[in-house]
Amino acid sequence: MTYIKEKGKLLKKAVETLSIASTVDKNFALEKVIEALEKNRSEILAANEKDIEIGKDNNLSAALIDRLYLDNERLDGIIQGIKTVIKLEDPIWKSNRVWTMENGLTISKMSVPLGVIGIIYESRPNVTVDAFSLALKSGNCVVLRGSSSAIHSNIALVKSIKEGLRASQIPEDVVEFIESSDRALVGDMLKANDYIDLIIPRGGNGLIDFVANN
Repeated sequence: MTYIKEKGKLLKKAVETLSIASTVDKNFALEKVIEALEKNRSEILAANEKDIEIGKDNNLSAALIDRLYLDNERLDGIIQGIKTVIKLEDPIWKSNRVWTMENGLTISKMSVPLGVIGIIYESRPNVTVDAFSLALKSGNCVVLRGSSSAIHSNIALVKSIKEGLRASQIPEDVVEFIESSDRALVGDMLKANDYIDLIIPRGGNGLIDFVANN
């Protein structure tokens, strides 16, 4: 649990800054992440090649290899996904209901960030960037746990994300990645109630059932 606690402490501290970040600052941070992904394109694709080679050695199916695979076109798609998020309306601190009590007190129902979101997902490395960008735009910090089959790709992607964040007003600790493939850490995430406010599984029925049951 110590590994998850250390990640959680960094995320909880970053929540304080991110929850009050302006739309301009969040969008600027996402633009800087795009620049870092473009800059590190060769490094990302080389890391992905390593995952593909290991996957083939481990006799992964053609379908799973295809899910893992990145090329320039797919990386362009990942970057386009961030651009789409930038264009989205900021959902935080918006009121969809305001009413006044008999005593004259006005009450407003506001949308606020959840805090720290843990995402456990399989295969596709594009989920790493998609999950981060959506979490950032909605004012949430995120801890990512991808599949071991995409470990090198995901590490390279998160490295670029953090590089981009360092060039912005948003702290790089708004995103943390579980770099170990130890499955016990998934169980630790599910028990880290003091640090993670919501867990989202993205994958097959086995993963979803495990998260639901634990």
